[in-house]
This record gives sequence, C-alpha cells and structure tokens, in this order.
Amino acid sequence: MGMILKDTWLLNLGIEWKTSSPLCPQSKGSAESVMKALGKVIKTSMLERKNWRQELQRFLLNYRSTPHATTKIPPCELLFNRKVQENRPELSTQNVVNKHRKANENIDKKKISNKQYYDAKKNTKTSKIKEEDIVVCKQKPNNKLSPRFNPDRGEERRNSYGTKWQPHHHA
Repeated sequence: MGMILKDTWLLNLGIEWKTSSPLCPQSKGSAESVMKALGKVIKTSMLERKNWRQELQRFLLNYRSTPHATTKIPPCELLFNRKVQENRPELSTQNVVNKHRKANENIDKKKISNKQYYDAKKNTKTSKIKEEDIVVCKQKPNNKLSPRFNPDRGEERRNSYGTKWQPHHHA
C-alpha cells in the first residue's frame, strides 16, 4: 500500500525513478568525478589549514550553481526554480516546467551525440542476432575457477534482479 502511494505521489510531482546498472562503470562516471573533486577540496583545505566544512559548502554552492554539460542548466535552478547570485537567492520568473522540459531536451541531445561518438570510437555494428538464435551468455564469476560463460543449456531462469532470461536463447 505504501509503495503505491509513494509511486503516485512521485508521479504527481513529475518525478520518474531511474536506476543505473551497478555492473556498468560508465554510468557511474559523473558521480565518481564529483567525488574526486570533493576529495580534492577537503584535502586542499586541510593542507591550507582552512575550515574544511566551510570550503565544502563553498564548493557545493559553486557546483550546484554551475550549468551542467548535459542539461545546460544549473541543478539549483532545476530544483528550486531560482538563480543563486552571490549570497542571496533571487526568485525566478520563468516557469519550472519549461526549465525541466528544456533540460530533458538537452539530455536527449547529449544522449544522441554520446551514442554517435561511442559508436564511432568503438566501431559498433548492428547485431545480426535474431530471436531464437542460440547464444552464449556471460555470467558473473563466483570465483577464479568459474567459467566466464554459462555452459548450461537450461530453461528460463531469473537473474539477481528478478528478470527472466534463457541461457541458450537471445530474448
């Protein structure tokens, strides 16, 4: 019951839940780069004998008020619909929905350009695998001796996320 209320509440606010694969390091790149920058801020403030908490707050203010490369809009404007100038925030006269729509358009453009760049760099080709073709499925290794690919030709299974898959068929 609580999950249904939470889902409808999120939908009413226009929030869509998105997840990323824990086994896909490319999707965690931006988070890792922010954590790297945070570590640098704390380390330099300690070396310069400054209050690291104050320097951290200054870094976060700058980070949140800087337009991101993907959305081209600062996160604080998307979240609070206002611009942060100096030490006092100013209310924005623009519509929140328009900013989010523009940010989503920018994200879609960036996804397309990233895909084109990745495809060109990795020389990707369209797959010739059709439904019902026999394929070998890569499996997560349990230890150093376990095979990289599953030799079992079993029937339908579920992975750790609960998704159905067939080890000998491309679904």
